[in-house]
Amino acid sequence: MHKFFLLLGLSVVLTTGFQNKASAESNELVRVNIEFLSALIGPTKVNGNPWDSKAKINSTAMGMISDMIAPGSGVAASTVAAAVAKNAPQGISAPDVIGYVVQRGPTIRNLVNIAGIPMALASNRTKTRDSYTPRFYADYQNWPMFPGTRFQVQLWDMDLADNDQIAVVEITYDEIMRARDEGEPTWINVADQSMNQLLYVLISVSPSIGNTPPKMNGYRWN
Repeated sequence: MHKFFLLLGLSVVLTTGFQNKASAESNELVRVNIEFLSALIGPTKVNGNPWDSKAKINSTAMGMISDMIAPGSGVAASTVAAAVAKNAPQGISAPDVIGYVVQRGPTIRNLVNIAGIPMALASNRTKTRDSYTPRFYADYQNWPMFPGTRFQVQLWDMDLADNDQIAVVEITYDEIMRARDEGEPTWINVADQSMNQLLYVLISVSPSIGNTPPKMNGYRWN
């Protein structure tokens, strides 16, 4: 039986039958802890306009940032973030980012009806105002990973009228395993998936220790 609690946040813990299944699957699965920390939003929309239509942009600087994130450029994400902070329109011209993460692809049987629940990365009450590097609040503990498992991230710039879609991107199994192996917060380049509206997603991944049930920590999206 699945136990599902939704109070101030979302905490999903599997109880009945987990221990038996965990032992049977322990040789087939990789289990990790995944924390979604932040993102780096592109300084302009795909059409070249700033997120705030009244803001002015430095076209030369925007072109430089685009070159920095090109495949094979070798430029570190921290350098790109510094360039965005220096050259992109700031203050109220920066986006108010909201959005969620949801697991896609295969999972274990006990998680079939749970893994696909969207979790808020930043909601109206938790968003970082006017920032290209919003703070996120969602993590997956002792989470089972298959080669086809991936995490979809959807973000918007919250507006008084219609929210502007920033991006829909996916972080793959291989990228999550690379972040685990690096052993520190890792910027995942997703610029190609979003036409440069979302440049990076920052995650922290560590190996699971012990045989505890999978758990999702955060707020359920809407």
